[in-house]
Amino acid sequence: MSFRLTSNEYFETCGPRTAQGDIYQGIPCTYAAARSKILLAEHEAHEGHQDEHPPDWSEWTNPVHSVAVVCNYTETFADKQGYRHPYRLIAPVMPLDLLVSRKLSKEEARRIIDQGSSSGLFYLPEPPGQGSTKSGGEFESHWVACLFRMTAVLQDVLDQRERVVRLTAAARRDLVANLINVVSPYYPDTSDLTDLL
Repeated sequence: MSFRLTSNEYFETCGPRTAQGDIYQGIPCTYAAARSKILLAEHEAHEGHQDEHPPDWSEWTNPVHSVAVVCNYTETFADKQGYRHPYRLIAPVMPLDLLVSRKLSKEEARRIIDQGSSSGLFYLPEPPGQGSTKSGGEFESHWVACLFRMTAVLQDVLDQRERVVRLTAAARRDLVANLINVVSPYYPDTSDLTDLL
């Protein structure tokens, strides 16, 4: 028995202004992260040698031009002249099969598809215009918003990107519930997700 919305209940057309649940493409989802084994290996491959004293952090963008969903409220606090503040909290939206290829277990991926979320990952059907890889695999056309890896961008950046679609009111309610789970005192253990992005 599935606990999530059906695939045709997730998306609607966008309104005139950026709002919670809007999905953009071409967003630089960048954050600073502690130097992990994956980051260290990538740095060494890029530099062509091992550093004697590599930095203990890295600026990490994955992918460089990500699809992203706006997580915070925007219109509620906007006056007629513009938005109340210039920042938007966004989360990268990625194909589920990509995360499975980066060590998310298939059992966890199936649970996300069935229940709609799990430990900082929020299920979404493939956003319009994303050109599925057509891998024919079990997880094709299933995507997730990586709520455990939110970052802030300026509204000016969003204004220069394509807004693809907006989540429906029902999907936004699910998004809010999952955001509360991520930032609540009962924060789920996502340490095993660290190397997925």
